[in-house]
Amino acid sequence: IWYAPTAFGKDHLLAGMGDGFLYSLNADTGVIEWKVDRSKEWQYLRQLYVYDGTLVAGGYKDNLFGLDAATGKKTWYWYSGNFINSHLVYDGATYLWSPTGWVYSLNAKTGKRNWRTKSDYFPRKSKKRTPWAPVMAEIVADDEGLYVLDMKNVLHIMDHDSGKEISAVQFTEKLRPFVVLEAGTKR
Repeated sequence: IWYAPTAFGKDHLLAGMGDGFLYSLNADTGVIEWKVDRSKEWQYLRQLYVYDGTLVAGGYKDNLFGLDAATGKKTWYWYSGNFINSHLVYDGATYLWSPTGWVYSLNAKTGKRNWRTKSDYFPRKSKKRTPWAPVMAEIVADDEGLYVLDMKNVLHIMDHDSGKEISAVQFTEKLRPFVVLEAGTKR
């Protein structure tokens, strides 16, 4: 198993174990309830999240899948144009950074794009904005915003609804590879 499974309801675990199948396992016994062969579309699935009956899963070929969590049937598909390091599902949206230079928000149920924001990963000749470094850290979120840590130790805090950057904090310490929010606080 390359990436952690996720729970669906009280009785099911969903896992993409590296053989091209999506499995539903009984949470109490581990018995396979069903499996779906999608080996032509993915080797394994990563960052599995269930939102309102939809499993949002990252493939390893620059894509995200929306799958019916009860059956494994594909409900939507999204291609990023380049490798997606990580994505997050929070409050009905899935968020991701793509090396194409964009941060995206998609509707977790339908896969339709809510917004995209240029991260300016590729510097412009005008130099009007400081370009972001690549993003390798997992994206995190809370009610205040979306937190995206780039590899130059800049924490970009973005608005959920619009994708606008609220603020950017430059750290001198190397914060990679992750950001953890302290529950119930602004830390």
